[in-house]
Amino acid sequence: MLSLLLIQATLLRAPGLAAALVMAWLAVAALGWGLVAMLGTTTTRLLSMAALVFGAVLRLLGHVFEPVPPGMVKEESFVPLREVGHGVNILAAPFVGLISEFSAGFPFRLVLVQALWLGEWAGLTTPTHGSREEHLHDARKVLDGGWAASPVTSWMLRPKLEH
Repeated sequence: MLSLLLIQATLLRAPGLAAALVMAWLAVAALGWGLVAMLGTTTTRLLSMAALVFGAVLRLLGHVFEPVPPGMVKEESFVPLREVGHGVNILAAPFVGLISEFSAGFPFRLVLVQALWLGEWAGLTTPTHGSREEHLHDARKVLDGGWAASPVTSWMLRPKLEH
């Protein structure tokens, strides 16, 4: 697994970012090996599972007050949570959200996002990503006008709009 993550880091075509990712993955691996040596396999496994679930719960709680994204209640616009009914979907949302956030916590996803953020903060840029300001501008367009308002996200609606 570590070798696949290192290959992923080098495929970014941004040497500084790739180096930061390689160092981060090596540090994570060293931490894991150190914990196994100090606490044993069983305890380390339990701590790892608890950390993944705890992280998922924290991320789920962070989403509780966000508006519901387009496509879930209305086709093209965000809906404030207070305007959503209290049906079965609302009752199922915490369970589905916890599973979703748990899977989102796997290392191949989050460390890459954090590495991109740290790279941007350090002044590194990649040829395939825009600036934070560009992303915020597109996010505001989507928030105000739905997925179709931004060329970055409008492709997701194209199959529905062509029917």
